[in-house]
Amino acid sequence: MGIEKQENQNKFFENEESKELRKELRCVLKDLVGETKFEDFQNQIIKISNHYKTDYPDFNDYQMYHILVGSTSCDGYPKYDFPGDDSIEKIIKEKRIMDFMV
Repeated sequence: MGIEKQENQNKFFENEESKELRKELRCVLKDLVGETKFEDFQNQIIKISNHYKTDYPDFNDYQMYHILVGSTSCDGYPKYDFPGDDSIEKIIKEKRIMDFMV
């Protein structure tokens, strides 16, 4: 059951909708970099990623974490995004990267 469930979850991450979402989120991130000093943006991404590393021991299992930090591969992770106010998709879409308090 566990392996079957994980395979079903991974199928979601590898579909066209997921690819379009990743593309959209990367565009938003690129726009945010243009509005900010790159060094400030990069430092904020590091702070945010450290927050997830501290609060979520399984942070590396989340697809959205890898999108945030710019990993080269964003497919096949067992989990999608963090819950509630820690949702990376929400933070990116609402353009709150620079305001995210850690």
